Amino acid sequence: MSIEIENTLIPKVRLENLSIKDMTFEKNEDAIIRENGVLFMEKKFTNDNCAPLIKSIICYNLMPQNKQPLFITLYINSIGGDLNSCFNLIDIIKKSRIPVHTFGLGSICSAGACLFMAGEKGHRYLSENCEVMTHQYWCGTRGKEHELEAANKRFKIIKEKSLKHYIKCTGKSAAYVKKNLLPASDVWMTPKQAVKHGIADKIIDIY
Repeated sequence: MSIEIENTLIPKVRLENLSIKDMTFEKNEDAIIRENGVLFMEKKFTNDNCAPLIKSIICYNLMPQNKQPLFITLYINSIGGDLNSCFNLIDIIKKSRIPVHTFGLGSICSAGACLFMAGEKGHRYLSENCEVMTHQYWCGTRGKEHELEAANKRFKIIKEKSLKHYIKCTGKSAAYVKKNLLPASDVWMTPKQAVKHGIADKIIDIY
């Protein structure tokens, strides 16, 4: 059993090769979702919260080709969290042999927006009710002079990594990203604005 999505929020089961058992809901909901390549990120970004998604994507890629989903569907509703944990997941998504389609619901903020825009180009969908927020990387630290210098070096590395990600995923220039997506203040935007900025590809009408 596999699913296909035609600019809709809920996956549609393809009818070919369905058995009677597939239609009787003898399997639990988690098994049905897992078999169809559907994943969810609805938590803050930490190593522990990202690890199950990373393992699932790797498992899908290790399946025999005739058992693999045509694509992986990743639903995202997250306020953000640790950026390095997010990039851990992004690296796996970008190198997955199976395309990962991303769906933004509720709020995708900070690291949530970074993950969303990493989806397969042309298949990054936002619900019309979704709100999007991007901002500069931020952190806090304390310590002796040499410790602050080391922290500042790390901050610059993460800042450049984040900027590169925005440029690659949106197709915009560094100047455009800094001005419109990573200025001094948080940037809240509608789905239409997110499409304009290259973060998303399509908006799903709800009403």
